[in-house]
Amino acid sequence: MDRRPCVLFRLNPVSVRCVWQVGGSQFSPVVSFRYHTAPITSLEWNPNDSSVLAVSAADDRLTVWDFAVEADDMTTTASSDGGDGVPAQLLFVHQGQKEIKELHWHTQLPGVIISTANDAFNIFRTISA
Repeated sequence: MDRRPCVLFRLNPVSVRCVWQVGGSQFSPVVSFRYHTAPITSLEWNPNDSSVLAVSAADDRLTVWDFAVEADDMTTTASSDGGDGVPAQLLFVHQGQKEIKELHWHTQLPGVIISTANDAFNIFRTISA
């Protein structure tokens, strides 16, 4: 029987609200964040780094998150698009595509994401490997 912890998401229409890690008898939230302003269209874990997650949404943004990063209470970063604080776990924001529908990590090129949208598909590197 596989005893590795698994991760569950609770999504509301516009954001990942909680990431839960389930292992043994524990069931506790790991992180909760709200960054996207429209419904989430796709999400996928990085196959080369189990703490990194890519998320796309109907707000025409694709974001990359690293859950291994812990927030530092001494520093805050202002968001350029709303004045809200940017979560410390946010590594990368890709913009410019319209109506992003799907994203996938490239399995042989670490840090490369392929995204499809109404206007085009993009292939880009987000993480130096």
